[in-house]
Amino acid sequence: METARRILVTGASGYVGGRLVTALLEDNAKIRVFVRDRNKAQSHSWASQVEIAVGNASDYQSTVNALKDVHTAFYLLHSINLGPNFDKIESEMARNFAKAAQECGVKQIIYLGGINNDAKTSKHLSSRANTGKELATTSVPVIELRAGIIIGSGSASFEMLRHLTHRLPVMTTPKWVMNKTHPIAIRDVLWYLRKTATLEKPVAGILILVALKFCHTQI
Repeated sequence: METARRILVTGASGYVGGRLVTALLEDNAKIRVFVRDRNKAQSHSWASQVEIAVGNASDYQSTVNALKDVHTAFYLLHSINLGPNFDKIESEMARNFAKAAQECGVKQIIYLGGINNDAKTSKHLSSRANTGKELATTSVPVIELRAGIIIGSGSASFEMLRHLTHRLPVMTTPKWVMNKTHPIAIRDVLWYLRKTATLEKPVAGILILVALKFCHTQI
């Protein structure tokens, strides 16, 4: 990897983002994180090894400040916990981020979204797909990586399932539990993300992530 290539990781305080920073540092990448809370970022073991930019994607100027001199930007943001209008907020954030990235001359945006193949899909997954469309509205190439439920110790999905099975070994469930999904291990997601950070030329398109069939080092 080019040592001069600066990579921005948004959502670095989250589960995927925090582990991605660790993985990219192992690859000797030059990392800047974009977070709302500096103190939360500084609680991570990698805090002293990265640049910390404070702000949020809804604020244009703080987004521009975070994207200055950035080659590749990872977009790992969502706003599902901000109320019933989270989809509108997510669209505005993505559109704002894309414009700021174009202004700053960012070469590549990498977005981790969700698989959205069903005719009747949830508001959350519809918003995830729309976020990808908004990010791709400028001249900056966007790779949209679509993943199913990400499974790994510490992830929200994993901990919820573990809690339910421990508390309720037998339970009555709604019909939606019969919906088929494609879970993927966090180590596999990180492998894909790390590889996209090393692309020699910008790439645009949508890729569906699948579980890796070969063995590789545990991350």
